[in-house]
Amino acid sequence: MRSKIPCSADKLSLLVPDMIQAVVGPPAFKMGTKYVTENRVRIVEADEVQISSSVIGNSGLHEQTIRLRDGNLMAKCSCPLEEQPLCRHCVAALLEYHRWVQPPPVRRTQEMPVSEPHPTEQKRTMSATDIKFNEIATFIEWLQPATRALERGQALPNAPKLGPGEVMGWIQAVQKLEERRRESEAAQAALGADVTA
Repeated sequence: MRSKIPCSADKLSLLVPDMIQAVVGPPAFKMGTKYVTENRVRIVEADEVQISSSVIGNSGLHEQTIRLRDGNLMAKCSCPLEEQPLCRHCVAALLEYHRWVQPPPVRRTQEMPVSEPHPTEQKRTMSATDIKFNEIATFIEWLQPATRALERGQALPNAPKLGPGEVMGWIQAVQKLEERRRESEAAQAALGADVTA
């Protein structure tokens, strides 16, 4: 799907959800919003004039390129949908970008003395923020076939090549659980054989 829409905004961050909703059809906006709320949108690369993204749609993964150039918003998506002027996946990418560029909300707190966090708490917080989005996406891509393999009683797929870190720890935890499950099944089968013998 390709489209070109006249656009008065000179930065993508100025395209607020209400503006997007006013331009696209209700079904496309509703599905785009759903994809964002279900965390099915990944911004691969973005700045104020271009977005590269991917969206896990109902029929698989679709890639989008959205550009703002010469007073036009140009969108391209790998999906086969004919939604105009933007497909649901491009809508989702624009909505996610809008959310992505918003400053985090400032929380008002009462004047309280600030205590230094315990060293282990500080380390835990730092490692959680150091996780890269592409590592999480790689984990999710691995987890889907891994889940199917577990459901079918098959071996897990090869782990993706990731450096040491929390995401690799998640993969190793799943692998250890699967190994323990297989050992338990083998022990249960051996006990069953002993009982029948």
